Amino acid sequence: MTPARSVAIIGPMKTLSADTHPDVERAQMARLRQMSPGQRGDIALSMIAFAIEGARFAMKRTHPGASEGDIKAIFAAVYYGKKVAEGLRVAPDDQQQQRNGEGMNLFLSAMSPVIDALEHLGVPYYIGGSVASIIHGVPRTTIDVDLVADLAAEHVRPLVQALQATCYLEETMIQEALFHRSSFHIIHQESGIKVDVFLPGLRAFDREMAKRARPLIIAETNPRPFFLASPEDTILSKLEWYAMGNQVSERQWNDVLGILKVQGEALDQTYLRRWATELALSSLLERAIEEAG
Repeated sequence: MTPARSVAIIGPMKTLSADTHPDVERAQMARLRQMSPGQRGDIALSMIAFAIEGARFAMKRTHPGASEGDIKAIFAAVYYGKKVAEGLRVAPDDQQQQRNGEGMNLFLSAMSPVIDALEHLGVPYYIGGSVASIIHGVPRTTIDVDLVADLAAEHVRPLVQALQATCYLEETMIQEALFHRSSFHIIHQESGIKVDVFLPGLRAFDREMAKRARPLIIAETNPRPFFLASPEDTILSKLEWYAMGNQVSERQWNDVLGILKVQGEALDQTYLRRWATELALSSLLERAIEEAG
């Protein structure tokens, strides 16, 4: 792998928030850069737990007679649709209250069973998407986990059997995803958090991305390593999604800027620029580097 080189920056830096002075953001990014991935993960997990509990509290105000189980179903219906909510099997209220006391571990409790099942089946996987950008960049909230998993037909039934007691998932949906090389979702029953599982693409970049994924502790509060996409590949993947979405997603763009700002000179610029050229993303990458400052 080519050694990392510093970036030549031209033009003004763009802050992630319009109301933040550049000097203030530089200080914030410097502090985030000093943190371990697990420390940045802890910040994000606490933000996610706060956001989920805040959303549920608002739902309780608008549905004053609803039980904890009812609120769980309403939450799922709002974020994932009525069909998914109807498929959830909600635990008794006393069990939920006891388990929800874990607070910031809520997100990990949703992600871990799926990864446990994949590892037990020997299925290569890595975490990408928002979670990867949060760990490599600036913490923010999300209620989805994106996994890339190299599933085969023989894995489908054992995967369903391993997860059906704690998660909502459909075998036919997984079979369709295998046939179309697309994705399917798994909803964690207790938390209502969604795990999107993508079949790996067939391009050289997709293979390189899987090869470069590394085990990383993503939360100091739970020092278990998970395979995570590299910072460079997360940037490139986010730029692809941004381009496919007609370059209008501020969240995707800010995720890219956040990784560039936090990782800085640790990024392999040669790798980034080579694959940006291959993926027709060079102009977007250079714009992002300039705005990252």
